[in-house]
Amino acid sequence: MTDTDHTRTIYQPLHPSLLSKLDPEYIAFHNAYMQYVPRDESKTWDGSARTTPSLPPGGSPLVPVGSTRDINLGEFSVRVYVPEGEPDGEGWPVFVWFHGGGWAIGGLEDSGDFLTRVCRDARCVVITVAYRLSPEYPFPAPVDDALATVQWIYTQPLSTPFDLRRISLGGTSAGANLALVLALKLVADPTAFPYPLTTLLLIVPVIDNTATLPPASASESDCIWHSNRHAPWLTPTRMLWYRDMYLPNPSDWCTWSASPNLAPEELLARLPRTWIAVAECDLLAPEALELAGRLKGLGVGVERYVVEGGTHSILALNGVLGKGRQLVERAVEVVRRGFGG
Repeated sequence: MTDTDHTRTIYQPLHPSLLSKLDPEYIAFHNAYMQYVPRDESKTWDGSARTTPSLPPGGSPLVPVGSTRDINLGEFSVRVYVPEGEPDGEGWPVFVWFHGGGWAIGGLEDSGDFLTRVCRDARCVVITVAYRLSPEYPFPAPVDDALATVQWIYTQPLSTPFDLRRISLGGTSAGANLALVLALKLVADPTAFPYPLTTLLLIVPVIDNTATLPPASASESDCIWHSNRHAPWLTPTRMLWYRDMYLPNPSDWCTWSASPNLAPEELLARLPRTWIAVAECDLLAPEALELAGRLKGLGVGVERYVVEGGTHSILALNGVLGKGRQLVERAVEVVRRGFGG
């Protein structure tokens, strides 16, 4: 620790109970940088969280792709990454991505390091969606934008040829929630969306928006957040801060468009092959693991990938953490395999 560190305010200290579980590389990064970042949830929403990063820079450089284009779809926009060269067969397979940020933060620049890797190495078009954000546009606006994106893919002029028989969805955190909800809506209406999805890729997903802050007297069986309540960065308080903006009406929490774990089993059973990345030391890990077990029991082809010692920030820190790089490599391979590569 330097003399300067002695004068800095620590806002996010690591809880002692986690020190034996966390990835040592993460601990070093957290103690050097992340513990000094003020908590967004400690202040009233003023929009500054969109311009002041809540995580120190930790990504990787973008890799070259054939082209990048931003397209305005009316109430929201998308960014389209196209690989170099020409597609084979019926056109480019398509990977649709939804960024994280608690439905309140983030946009087209998010996860560009990961998405350009997917575009190049899985040889697919990547479409990342800058859905409308809360609190200005609460639920169900982001869900509506997710649906509108797929409708646009089905109807857009073929200046870039898409193979509609090879479409996969993915997202991280709140974006993974949207990807899962969208997948359920697509299987619920096969007449409007006749081609089955190829793969569903969920990284540290939000699954259960009915979960609440556990009281001090609660046991693990009383609240799904209990076992990881001391997880760094994404704390119960932060998660509820996001939720209160996205789902200001508590009656919406129990709809499966907000909490996809509450979807009818006949819809869950029709999901495509699903890959779920879980960070061991993430507040949301238990609900992701529970979903994986439930889907397996329903006969869905599901694979769970657990990042031991990882936190909710694992994807965003792939440039500084070895486990983050491994996650990216594995996720890219899952997308590539799903498209038959």
